[in-house]
Amino acid sequence: MKIEITDLSPVKKSLAVEVDAEEVSKETEAVVRRYTGQVRLPGFRQGKAPVDMVRKRFAKEIDDDVRERLITRLWREATSEKGLVPLGEPVLEDLKHERGMPFGFKTTFEVLPQFEVKDYRGVEATSPSSRVNDGDVEEALESIRQSHARYEVDDARLAEPGDVIVADLHEEPEGGEAKTRARVVLGVSGRPDLEHD
Repeated sequence: MKIEITDLSPVKKSLAVEVDAEEVSKETEAVVRRYTGQVRLPGFRQGKAPVDMVRKRFAKEIDDDVRERLITRLWREATSEKGLVPLGEPVLEDLKHERGMPFGFKTTFEVLPQFEVKDYRGVEATSPSSRVNDGDVEEALESIRQSHARYEVDDARLAEPGDVIVADLHEEPEGGEAKTRARVVLGVSGRPDLEHD
């Protein structure tokens, strides 16, 4: 197997792989044997059809299968041999696959960046305190209570400071356009202009 790696950037590589026609022939024979054992042709029991008939009837499927198996295997072997850690799937750019000829392809892909950590000995790191005091616990519980609070409607009394009112507002400013806002949330404060008799 011939492998050629080209660095396109620190994290992008181009890989060209080629194997001889004998390797392609072995892969093709393995695929044909598998097809012969699985296909069912008229007049033959499953796995009993003649190899030449299977090869002729499923030529395109066999070629596709051989190509897929070779690309997958050679890609894995080439990246492993060169010590590359690909990220994601490769982009196939060039493919040579003709009967009786060497098989080859070219692809580009991204890899994990390689870097060297320098001068890390003697660097001190501090970890944040993980102590929790009673105030932190109380604050967290109150936050949970508030997030699960429900509004209750009481039509029998007027709004008081601390209440929340949900109302539809209709505004008609002088010389302006009338606007209506639905379900506006209002908080009742203790200000004198908002208090009721």
